[in-house]
Amino acid sequence: MSEAARPPDPDDPRRGMQMRPKRGRAVLLGTFAGLIVLVFAIILLVSQCAPEDDDEGGDDNAVGPGPTVSVVVDRPGPALPAA
Repeated sequence: MSEAARPPDPDDPRRGMQMRPKRGRAVLLGTFAGLIVLVFAIILLVSQCAPEDDDEGGDDNAVGPGPTVSVVVDRPGPALPAA
C-alpha cells in the first residue's frame, strides 16, 4: 500500500523554492553566439547607413577603367559690370 506524502517541514530553509534544471554550457554558448550575431548586425547596419563620400571624386561602383569625360568651356561668360 502506498504511503501518504510527508507534510513539508516548516523549518526547512529550502521551503517554497523551486528546483531549477541545471544550465550548463548551452547558456554560455548561446549568449556568446548571440553577442557575435548582434555585433555583426550593428556593423552591417552602420555600413548601410553611412553617408556616401561624393566629394572624393572616386566612384565606388565603377567596374573598371573607362573613358573619362571632361567639360571645357571655350566661351567666356557675360562681362560683369564694374563696381
